[in-house]
Amino acid sequence: MKLKDLKIKKYKIKAKYKIIVINKMITTKLYIGNKFENVSDTNVNLAYVQNVSFDGNVFKNFERDAIRFNHGGYNNGILSFTNNEFLQDTLGGYNGIYFRIYGGGNINDTTIDIKGNKFVNIGTKDAGLYSGAISA
Repeated sequence: MKLKDLKIKKYKIKAKYKIIVINKMITTKLYIGNKFENVSDTNVNLAYVQNVSFDGNVFKNFERDAIRFNHGGYNNGILSFTNNEFLQDTLGGYNGIYFRIYGGGNINDTTIDIKGNKFVNIGTKDAGLYSGAISA
């Protein structure tokens, strides 16, 4: 099953809410101008997506990953992150952007484009290499 052109724009999400898209191929996904605040789990959890864009979003005081590309399918195409803010009042959260898996089959290329983002106090000291602004 394929879903096309899903756009999530200018939402304000607080507390335990999160967005999960998993095991449904989405060929174009846009997150524009949203605010996620005090989310106690992963804010946006994606799997089996192609061509995803995050632009102008704010992720503040999250406990796990702000954006996570999870297992369960291919994550490929252009994965774009521009002008987002990943902010913690104190050191915390696992990752701003976490790629558990990316790449497609032999036919599908993957380009990861990260520009103009702000990362403040992201990560935990005891997590080692798999915690910080961007981890894979």
